[in-house]
Amino acid sequence: MNPKHSLIGRLFILVAFLLNIFTAYANSPDSLFNHGNELFQQQHYAEAAGLFEKLIEQEYRLPEVYYNLGNCYFKNDKLALAILNFERARKLAPGDEDIAFNLRLSQLKTVDNIEALPLPFYKRWANRLNGFFSVDGWSALLLLCVWITFGWLGVFLLSTSVVRRKGGLILSFAFLVLGLFCWWMSSKSYRLNFTDRRGVVLPASIYVKSAPGENNTDLLMLHEGAGLDILDEYDGWMKIRISNGSEGWINAGAVAVV
Repeated sequence: MNPKHSLIGRLFILVAFLLNIFTAYANSPDSLFNHGNELFQQQHYAEAAGLFEKLIEQEYRLPEVYYNLGNCYFKNDKLALAILNFERARKLAPGDEDIAFNLRLSQLKTVDNIEALPLPFYKRWANRLNGFFSVDGWSALLLLCVWITFGWLGVFLLSTSVVRRKGGLILSFAFLVLGLFCWWMSSKSYRLNFTDRRGVVLPASIYVKSAPGENNTDLLMLHEGAGLDILDEYDGWMKIRISNGSEGWINAGAVAVV
């Protein structure tokens, strides 16, 4: 073999190897995320959104990715997509104040000013507390309370001191109650994040019908970015409820699920 050809072949393999490494790095999650942030700072919002969408397609569904994607769509005046992604970010990080603020800011720009039904005080408190921990966080607190309850119960059963037995009984009961509260919050958080379904209206406007089908009675009109609860699905239609308690059916193609 010609030594010159051998050298060229080795250089070709080296260049191909380096190109593969560069391509892999350029498409790595950290690189895509950082490049998306750079494009956002340069006000190239559509290009930045494309990179964040690519991350989501690669299963990197993190709150900061959805949050940044929501900001890109907000800057591009795509209100429904901004609200959708802020909702998805909040679902993953319910206690994040920046997400909550930008979501509220986006919702203020929607056409529909739907007055929500007042919630009982205990539900308002529960909704506020839900933002402090995720499902895993509440579950971890529940497990901790169970172990502490058994620990103090052991003190009550095994101690010969009246004071310690009394203290053990009181504290075991207190941590039992706290554990039950953590179980309730964990189940509520799980329901909000994985069972209850939320949606966002995508078109500029659409009618809510009395039953599935275009020929049924128009009940009300919703506009781009309106949030709703999804109650049921049938034959390409969704039964929905909005925050004032009104219910009806809407074409499933007009709703993006959070």
